[in-house]
Amino acid sequence: MFRFELNRFEGGNIKKIIISNAILFLLTLIIFEIISFFVILFRYYPVIQNGDAWSSWKSWFSLKQLCQVEDATTSYLFPYRYKGTEDSAVVLLGCSYAWGAGLKYSDKPSSQLAKYIKNTVYNKSICSTGTSSVLYIMSQDKIKKEIPKAKYFVYIFLIDHLRRNSVIMQNHLYNQFSAKYALDKNGDLKFIKLNRLQYLFYSSYLYRLWEERKRFKQDENDYLLFGAIMDKLSATIKEKYPDSEFIVLFYDDNFYNKNYMGHNKKLDDICKRNNIKLIYTSDFKCGKDIFDKKYIGSDQIHPTKEAWEKIIPEFVEVAGIKKRRR
Repeated sequence: MFRFELNRFEGGNIKKIIISNAILFLLTLIIFEIISFFVILFRYYPVIQNGDAWSSWKSWFSLKQLCQVEDATTSYLFPYRYKGTEDSAVVLLGCSYAWGAGLKYSDKPSSQLAKYIKNTVYNKSICSTGTSSVLYIMSQDKIKKEIPKAKYFVYIFLIDHLRRNSVIMQNHLYNQFSAKYALDKNGDLKFIKLNRLQYLFYSSYLYRLWEERKRFKQDENDYLLFGAIMDKLSATIKEKYPDSEFIVLFYDDNFYNKNYMGHNKKLDDICKRNNIKLIYTSDFKCGKDIFDKKYIGSDQIHPTKEAWEKIIPEFVEVAGIKKRRR
């Protein structure tokens, strides 16, 4: 009888210890989550363009906001239109550089390009995404309804996109996630659909900081995944828009490029096998200034209005994009 009571007492202590440790663990996670929140808020606040910062950030707490970033029309810009030129329209693809983070609508690269060539330019870029999201956007059936005709597809590529394809990226303006692709054991490309539990896990601020750390840890296999995505992307564009041209503009602003030895050769090979025109900003007259980060905004990340004013005339000439005469 005494032994039974003792065992029950010891069992009660064990239960209390487990509960107290669980509470301590949860409190620790909450503290780290709060710290992570303010670290990210401090880190990304300068690039938030939607007015009140808190209005943008508080949506992260809502599970209803957790979705694939490409499914949200609010992530896109309205096209800069010139009437009657849809047959030779330009579609801009990429991340926050192509989207024009930190710039007024009239100063964004799509707007400047449209004014320069006097043609319609659609900006389908989304902040914080890479090549994987570009492929996902172009794979959707709705793209043909939104853009029935287009002549040029211009993907503004950063070396950082290689790792963005390998990790789960968030759009810091919205509580949405970039597309995720992976190579199976046979080397074939497959799309990975996130479930609600994964969304919840990936939406934690602590995990977001962890992903930011992983982003800058380069890997040789990054090119294998990137190459497979580019193969599929090129084929998808050709299937939907047979008469179009696919152009990659490599915005070379010295963003950890030294960690990718020989990346120019690998990019050249991938683009050549897909008949993609590859253009480097480093070959432009303003290339050295861009490489030396002369044209970066107040957030110390994104290109300024002046950067695109320098780039666009040379890019249009080298890319062979026709200017419309009025």
